[in-house]
Amino acid sequence: MIRPPGSGLVWSGLVWSGLVWSGLTARLTSLASPGLIQAAGRALGISGKGARNSGSPEAGDDDKMDVDVEDTAPPAEEEYPDVDGEPPAWAEDRTPLGDAIPWFRKFQGGMHTKDGVLYGVLISGDAGVRSYIDDEIIITRTGGGSEKDAEGKLTQVADQKDDTAISRSVNNSMKFNIAVGVVIGKKNKILKRKLPHAFNVMDYFRVAYVWHERIDGFIAVRFRLEKLDLEEKSWWAEKGSPAPLKTGRRKYVKPNERKCGACNQTYYRIYYQGWMCLNTSCGRFWKLPDGTDPPVDLDYDQKWLDWRHEADGRVQPHYSLVPDYMSVIDDTDPNSTYSRTSWKNGIVCPNCKQCLSRRFWDGWRCDDSCGFRRVLSMQAISLRAVIDDYEVAPIRRAIVFDPGPKETALIEPKIDDLYCQPYSRLVYDLPGAGTVTHFVANREINERPNGPNDLFVQLQQANLGLRRYPLSQAVVNGTLNAQFAVNYGMPYGFVVAVDSLPLSEACDPILRVMGRLTWATREATQTEGRTALVPNELLALGYFEDMAINYHDDGEDTLGPTIASLSLGAMAHKSLRMKYKYYNGFTKGSRKLVRHDPVLEGCPNREWRLELKQKLDNEELTWAAYEAAWWAKYRETKGSPARDAPPCIKTQLHHGDLVVMHGDGVQKYYEHQVELEKGGGAKLRFALTARHVLPEKIEESEWPKGQFKLTKDQVYNGN
Repeated sequence: MIRPPGSGLVWSGLVWSGLVWSGLTARLTSLASPGLIQAAGRALGISGKGARNSGSPEAGDDDKMDVDVEDTAPPAEEEYPDVDGEPPAWAEDRTPLGDAIPWFRKFQGGMHTKDGVLYGVLISGDAGVRSYIDDEIIITRTGGGSEKDAEGKLTQVADQKDDTAISRSVNNSMKFNIAVGVVIGKKNKILKRKLPHAFNVMDYFRVAYVWHERIDGFIAVRFRLEKLDLEEKSWWAEKGSPAPLKTGRRKYVKPNERKCGACNQTYYRIYYQGWMCLNTSCGRFWKLPDGTDPPVDLDYDQKWLDWRHEADGRVQPHYSLVPDYMSVIDDTDPNSTYSRTSWKNGIVCPNCKQCLSRRFWDGWRCDDSCGFRRVLSMQAISLRAVIDDYEVAPIRRAIVFDPGPKETALIEPKIDDLYCQPYSRLVYDLPGAGTVTHFVANREINERPNGPNDLFVQLQQANLGLRRYPLSQAVVNGTLNAQFAVNYGMPYGFVVAVDSLPLSEACDPILRVMGRLTWATREATQTEGRTALVPNELLALGYFEDMAINYHDDGEDTLGPTIASLSLGAMAHKSLRMKYKYYNGFTKGSRKLVRHDPVLEGCPNREWRLELKQKLDNEELTWAAYEAAWWAKYRETKGSPARDAPPCIKTQLHHGDLVVMHGDGVQKYYEHQVELEKGGGAKLRFALTARHVLPEKIEESEWPKGQFKLTKDQVYNGN
């Protein structure tokens, strides 16, 4: 807590004569001289000795407060005073904030460090005891070694050390004069002001001082940030508060300092209760001059709070506070349009200052209430630009199978060059689950009219409505999927909520793709003597450079057993692996045994797991006995360390290739991921996946979306 001017009363969030005095917010003490402060106190009817100024280094060691008042509960947000201005940039979610503000690309946590430098800090939630903010100063601690107690209060549970990456970064930013950007969150418990948005960019600060102290019995690293621009009034200052003193009128007086008699190290006096040695190696660390431990509730010394650095041109930021990314976009260059920076970098709306992620295929759009749009021309990119091979397509792709190391052996496919000519067909068998069939394309297939080469161009020219959607299950609110997506036909949840468009209204290239995927679905299932369920849904994904889709399954209960996909454009790597719980036999985290363990080929400890499963299935063991026997056997054999399963199928998806996953068990027991080929500059890949959505699982009003009719020219027969 901070003791403001007056009679020694401890004010925290009290509203007094219309002026909010908060130990963590508005303070005339940082803006004016002690005389002016005392005058302000008299104007409010407050008497006393003024600010808690320590005087000489030893002064105040034995000085006690005349009156002590318990802190009051913080006022409700609506009672907080308004701020004086508007932030230069803001966001309602962390994802657009991190996309648009390069010095705070931190989607979790409160400190953005990179290569040993602290670039940005977020002040939000509970920053812990003795944290402080006023119009020009921020005092906080580094991350790590803390957790929330049962009441949600942040407590220190371990020492913070200087050799951690975060501590080194804070010290480096101070040592090498690198300015630090600060974002303040609406949920912060320090600055008692009405903040306009969930996340608000404050300004650039310098790291003015770093020190150690004890919090909850543990060593913590604390640092003080000082606003670089002391001329201009901070936008987060209380509305109607006086302007700051001009830098030419300020007195740049350092706080009192003292040398420790035990270790000969010199430190500033930070707290009113007395000077303390801040050397963690010293026997007098965190002791008052009389050798006693300081109280838990400490007050910052007024000279420490009033201290400011004179302007120093050496202290500069690495990035602009609010960069103008739009000014460097050349949308006439496809290499720029489809590059990683074009989709990963957000922008700040020039009208309302909101941070915007790249959600739309053709650029950035602000909220309807603002109306700003930055639309890119989306110049078509050629196949030659996205395919690195010497020739865009081979006469016949060379296929060689390498099972890899024994411990991570891959499934060997059955290769057939005759059955589906001109395709080469690879069939991967997943016993107890299903099959994966890969139709490998070549030059003859790709170059045919309205074939993959033409489709790649046509899809770029069509207005498909591709966009990035918020993930339905994400740790950070607002996280977007790393592909542009649009769904046609029957509704399908994917991993995001995607509104589906009727297939009957789809453009010609989409219907031609449906023709190819319908053919592939029939071919892959007919070899097993089964009748294929005709696809009635298509999910189109657009990938730019470095985009990927992580491990997932398509195992919704609304789907049929067959999923077919077509790849167009840049090459991608697809991997399929067994799900964690079926591979190991128990769930991740809670380590609960799988009730119906299929014990598939390739999982560890398969022999004794099959033996126990058979006894359970034959009712020779109760579930309790099965559990006991399972874990005993696991310990006895020093069970394989639980880990994610290695891929059992790894394949390259080239331009024009088709892949069909068939069988209920494929999606139930396995998961797959797709990664775009790395390197080579800008990339563009379309992945078009068709499924059969079971009508009985969907609202009848949605059925018409899945109805479509192909023209004779759109029907595909494999040639």
